Amino acid sequence: MFSPARQVQDLSCSICCDVFQEPVLLSCGHSFCRKCLSRHWSSSPGRRCPVCRRPSPQEPVPNISLRSTCESFLKQRQQQQQQKDSREACRRRGGEKAEEKGERLCLQHRQKLQFYCETEEKLICLQCKRSQQHRDHRVLSVQKAVKERKERLAAASKPLRERLDVVRSESAAETHIKAVVGMCDRQIRQDFTKLFAFLQKEQMAHLEALWEAGILETQLAKEAFKTEATLLSDQVQEVDEMARKDDISFLQEFKDFTVAMSTQLSHQMQCRCAMIDVPRRIGNLRFNVWKKMKEVAPCYPVILDSNTHLPVSDDLTRIMAMPVLDPSFSLSKAYGIIKGSSALSDGSHVWDVHIGDCSDWVAGVTSPQHVNSNCSGLSLCCNHWGIRRTQNQYFSLTSAPTSPFTPLEMPSTSALKVLRVKLTWDVGRPGFSLGRCVRRLTFCDARDVRGSAIFSMLLPHHTGALYPFLCPCAQGAELRLEPAEVRVEVREVLGFWERYRYEVILYVFAVILITIVCLFLWTIC
Repeated sequence: MFSPARQVQDLSCSICCDVFQEPVLLSCGHSFCRKCLSRHWSSSPGRRCPVCRRPSPQEPVPNISLRSTCESFLKQRQQQQQQKDSREACRRRGGEKAEEKGERLCLQHRQKLQFYCETEEKLICLQCKRSQQHRDHRVLSVQKAVKERKERLAAASKPLRERLDVVRSESAAETHIKAVVGMCDRQIRQDFTKLFAFLQKEQMAHLEALWEAGILETQLAKEAFKTEATLLSDQVQEVDEMARKDDISFLQEFKDFTVAMSTQLSHQMQCRCAMIDVPRRIGNLRFNVWKKMKEVAPCYPVILDSNTHLPVSDDLTRIMAMPVLDPSFSLSKAYGIIKGSSALSDGSHVWDVHIGDCSDWVAGVTSPQHVNSNCSGLSLCCNHWGIRRTQNQYFSLTSAPTSPFTPLEMPSTSALKVLRVKLTWDVGRPGFSLGRCVRRLTFCDARDVRGSAIFSMLLPHHTGALYPFLCPCAQGAELRLEPAEVRVEVREVLGFWERYRYEVILYVFAVILITIVCLFLWTIC
């Protein structure tokens, strides 16, 4: 008896390598599919056998016995495949029934699972509920547990469904972009309107001062010219009288008269008339006006992120409290937080947050993973560090699951109105390798003249970029960023020696002193 593989090989066409379809027999004894042989002869010259290459002048005849054998083989193979599929379907249905039966019965007591333990978050049977293990646990019926979780799932998925409806609309992106462009256009126009108003005000102030100075100087110039005209008229009259004298008297008095005349002219030249102070009016005018623009063009060290559903002011410096439904939020009342628009990486950073009368809030920094996760609240899976106030108590806030809140003692008894956050670097701290830079996060009262810190913490395991965040946690509360103090100074360009000559002298003196001490100790030894 031939094997199935050998049987398939014997019943396969040499051209298509498949089971014969309408086999025909040549005079040489070889068989082929009728269509395969026709295609082969149409593409090659002469009517030759594709296997032995012998000529075949006669028309091929149907191979009836081979056709019957092939049809029987195909029918048998089809039946075998159907039986195999049937066995596979029966085995799959049996496995599903077994699996379903295993899920519905308690593996320990072989009873129906009717209850849900919320403490251990698993299904239990009646006997498990009465056992000592689940006696103090919160146990619900399966129906009630499913109802509660479906409600929570529906509430959590509501923003997703609303967002999906918006995204599915054809003009969602166009509408959103138009709204953002309109908001930016409105804010740009408002800001430039303020700048134009400031410049117009400064222009009018400088022009009015110039006009008043011109009127005053004109009056002074008129009085000065009038006085000078009187003096010059007297001098001209004296010169005329001197010229009318006789020759002897004229020559005798000429020298003294010219000396006196020169003295009077030099005195009159020294008493110049009043003039407009041009350098005071137009010297460095644009620079001086630019320095005064700090009042209408504040600089904020931190700008809030506008790509959020939270209510943010048009200038991106204020945020209003807004509840969110986020099961990953670690606080009891979930309020949306807003991050800064840019990361804080290199250097030191300081920013002030105006707290005002808000009694419940959170402020601090968070990791880029929190920003990339698009989470509305403070999730325990993302690193964050900050300070929180609730019910007149202050807590340090971290993402550690063991102790996320630690009570704090305020250094001052006065109410905190403006919070100052400092993100700096410490080098060579105790407990760390020498020269290693470690992040330090400090919170203090910006109004405290002593500069006492409320608390400070090191971030030894995070040296990458951090994002500031704000979170007002009281209904209607508002947090606002304060502008930074900007100073405009003219930098003096000095050479290396002019700038560091004292440091170089001290360094050379220290090297010479150390060399002398080393030589002295070497000679003694």
